[in-house]
Amino acid sequence: MRKKNGRYRKMIMIMMVLAMIFSPFPIHGEDSSSIITVGMLEMEGYASQKEDGTYTGSDVEFAYKIAQYANLNIKVILYKNGKEAIDDLENGQLDMLCNMFKTEERSEKYLFSEKEIGNIPLCVFAAKDDARYSYNSDQQINIMTIGAAEEDAAKDIFLTWCHAHDIDPHLKEYASIDEIKKAIDAHEIDGGVYSAPSVEGYRTIRTFSPQPYYFAFAKDRTALKYKIDDAMNAILTQDPLYRNKLISRYASHTVQDMEALTDEEKKYILFHPDVKIAVLTNDQPYYAKDSSGGDTGVIPDLYSKVALLTGLQFSYQEYENEEDAVLAVKNGEADVLGLYSDGQIIAYNSDLRVTSPYADADAVLITHNGVSVKDINTIAVKKRTQSTLKTVLSSSVDADLAAYNTGAECFAALQKNEVDAMVCGQPSASWLINQNNASTYSVTTIASGAIEISGALAYESTMLCTILSKALTSISYQFNELVNTNTLPSNDLKAAITRMSPAVLFGISCGLIALAIALISMIIMLVKHQKEKNALMQIKAENDRREIELSAAEKQTMEKNHFFSNISHDMRTPLNAIIGFSDLAYEETASVKTKEYLEKIKKSGRLLNDMINDTLTISKINSGKMTVHPKAANTDEIFDAICSPIQDMAVKKGIAFTVDRTECPSRTLMVDTLHLEKILLNLLTNAVKYTPAGGKVLLKVKVVPEEGKSAETIIQVIDNGIGISKEFLPHIYDPFLQEDNTGGESSGTGLGLSIVKNLVDIMHGSIEVESTKNQGTCFTLHFHFTCAPEQISLKTDSHPETALAGKRILICEDNSLNREIAKEILQRKGMTVDAAVNGEDGLQKYKASEEYYYDAILMDIRMPVMNGLDASRAIRRSGRRDADTIPIIAMTANAFEDDIKQCLDAGMNAHVAKPIEPETMFRTIAANIRTSKK
Repeated sequence: MRKKNGRYRKMIMIMMVLAMIFSPFPIHGEDSSSIITVGMLEMEGYASQKEDGTYTGSDVEFAYKIAQYANLNIKVILYKNGKEAIDDLENGQLDMLCNMFKTEERSEKYLFSEKEIGNIPLCVFAAKDDARYSYNSDQQINIMTIGAAEEDAAKDIFLTWCHAHDIDPHLKEYASIDEIKKAIDAHEIDGGVYSAPSVEGYRTIRTFSPQPYYFAFAKDRTALKYKIDDAMNAILTQDPLYRNKLISRYASHTVQDMEALTDEEKKYILFHPDVKIAVLTNDQPYYAKDSSGGDTGVIPDLYSKVALLTGLQFSYQEYENEEDAVLAVKNGEADVLGLYSDGQIIAYNSDLRVTSPYADADAVLITHNGVSVKDINTIAVKKRTQSTLKTVLSSSVDADLAAYNTGAECFAALQKNEVDAMVCGQPSASWLINQNNASTYSVTTIASGAIEISGALAYESTMLCTILSKALTSISYQFNELVNTNTLPSNDLKAAITRMSPAVLFGISCGLIALAIALISMIIMLVKHQKEKNALMQIKAENDRREIELSAAEKQTMEKNHFFSNISHDMRTPLNAIIGFSDLAYEETASVKTKEYLEKIKKSGRLLNDMINDTLTISKINSGKMTVHPKAANTDEIFDAICSPIQDMAVKKGIAFTVDRTECPSRTLMVDTLHLEKILLNLLTNAVKYTPAGGKVLLKVKVVPEEGKSAETIIQVIDNGIGISKEFLPHIYDPFLQEDNTGGESSGTGLGLSIVKNLVDIMHGSIEVESTKNQGTCFTLHFHFTCAPEQISLKTDSHPETALAGKRILICEDNSLNREIAKEILQRKGMTVDAAVNGEDGLQKYKASEEYYYDAILMDIRMPVMNGLDASRAIRRSGRRDADTIPIIAMTANAFEDDIKQCLDAGMNAHVAKPIEPETMFRTIAANIRTSKK
């Protein structure tokens, strides 16, 4: 028997050993005493280190939460480079790595957690100051050279996304994200792709394909993986939305996020900066008027932050009830319903479009003390939450709902016992309880009763809703802070008394007589303190308002100037080709009919150029940058220059154009000739245009007195054309307006007379108009010009091109058509021309030539590889003997005054705007060559 038992014991021991050898459970165990190293990519909001050395971010907190559930001791290690983190995981320096995308290839090398940590979008990014690329424009990716890290999963994900969107990018591989940044900074590539929504120091131009990311482990860390999986499952079972809440809490939103506005959204803001918000009167804590009549509350505070982000300006329109506020938004009286909380379904069926949420507020039940749920028969609710709360309360309370406009009205009904309870959001409840005696009321949070608070717009207001949603998303984390600030107990005496319990009030009443003197003194001090506080608040509010206005105005002006600069350049470049080739073709052809067609093309081209010039002029006037530059000018020369083109126009149309200067003796005055010529050419051109054939146009000039140091100059433009109606006369100086008529041509932008009026005002003059429909019009101008100290002739060499034959010119122009035009025009005047395709090419041709070989350089500004400004600076710094003297003339479609200043600051001598006027270009070249030889 003993032997048999001994054999059994031996068999049992052998089976235990075999079980240990062939056990399916991992040998590599984990215990709470060992330190588990966790690698994380450093990203703001996800994983970063604070100044005190502690770690913060949603990934960090999730890791600590998992460690608590798994009973692990973890150590966080941050990485700036994903490749370094993966290398450390492979060589055993890390036990687990956060932030790894799962691919088939990686699944063969690593273990991944069962649940993803979260989702993160990938991005295409470019240099911060690279204005060539706008946000969310997919087709621009086709023309970009984009860098991708060799071992970054973002590369393959990006290519898959491009294929699905019919995009064929030019991809260039680099060792790491740092190498990609260096290549962008060196202008070797246009942008990069990265496995994060943004790259610090660079501008995101497209986000795509949000990807789940996981914890990754070495293949032999099965036990650790199972522990992490069990902990994550336990956490998400208890709270399925835990991860989303965590990410929302740590979301790092800054002003930088607003660069994600598209070009269309920026243009919308530029032309629609003012937004009216509909609010309810005395709707605390969301909106109210302060003692000085200013807007106060959560909504004004929230939208003041939106104003800083977008440049929009918000004003508030009060309504007595919810119905009127909603109706105002629908019919366009207001743009935004400041507070909406009745759910997406009601909004859709009411033709409203909801913004991204401000926040989710818990629903709160308020009753008198001692009232139980079964005693509640009627509940007061706000009209804007009636439908939502009806659904929420139906399962827990059998009561009728009484709708009121505001929380204050609901609370007043509760105080008067008109209702048994009220239900509102947590912000309203906090404000009401803080302003009243909290001890007499019972406050209960309703389970699963969250109310989504947002704004709403008319359903067709898609663009404004998108802009507001982007801004509101970026500041939603500040909403609770704004609520806390606006729900504090009021400091006034009435509110203080209201918050006291009956026992305290009785005690105070008994001691009133004894404490009367002290109480009066205290009241005086309280009133004084309140006034001082209100004064400080007013000063702060005014300072904040001015700061917001200044910031928005500067941003709006900058974007407007950038927009006009770009559109001017993009229109002038092809226009130069149209007019230039028309001029060349006109000289080549012998066909009368062809010449007639070419004349019409040139005429249309010059008209389009005039429209562009008018647009730029009115933009410059509106931005306050138009100034007066008076110089000595002879009256004969001024009016001869103006009358010559008008005479040609009049003859072609069969109109008698006369000039009466009998009371205008020849003299030299201090005049801004460019402004004066633009004013008179506008008026005279309109007079000819709107006077039928056989009519008359008169220019009459009078100087009073005829002698002396100052002179009142009176100029009249009189015609017997179609005239202006009495109804339209008050609007003749409004921009973009033209009166409908059948008696003259209708062309142009409608800016001419607006520009005339603004220029007259800038020159401190005045303009008057008299007109009768179908009889004619008379414009009268009054200017006060001082006399110049001496007579100065404005005559210039009328044939500068005679000195240009044989000169050697270097042209730097990237547009092949414009290069061909300029080369042909110069060669026809006997000049020798070399051409370069960009600034770098031009610089090398200049350096390769002998000193003083070239007589002048014509330089475009916007060119690839090296722009004209950098090329000009490089030429000036080249150290050659002719580097300082060779004329460099800008030949560009950048025609703003700031553009001209940039050219001169870069070392250029002069500026010629496209479309090119040959005679202007010849005069400029000749004048600068003569100057350089002196």
